[in-house]
Amino acid sequence: TGTKETKIFSVIALIFSIMTFFSQLYPCLKRMDRDHQLSPNGYSRTLAIMIARFLLVFTAAVIIFFATL
Repeated sequence: TGTKETKIFSVIALIFSIMTFFSQLYPCLKRMDRDHQLSPNGYSRTLAIMIARFLLVFTAAVIIFFATL
């Protein structure tokens, strides 16, 4: 385990890495889903919702951390 600062910077880095993945790969996945290359159909939407929830939880954690300083 690290210090509080190490943990919060790790969460911030995780948020940016997820956002980078989403912005770079999601358009490709959406196109593949539209062309019926993914199974099940509509999987890109499910993935988008799941990633958005991850980002929401991690962002809330960062906000709570800074609010309790």
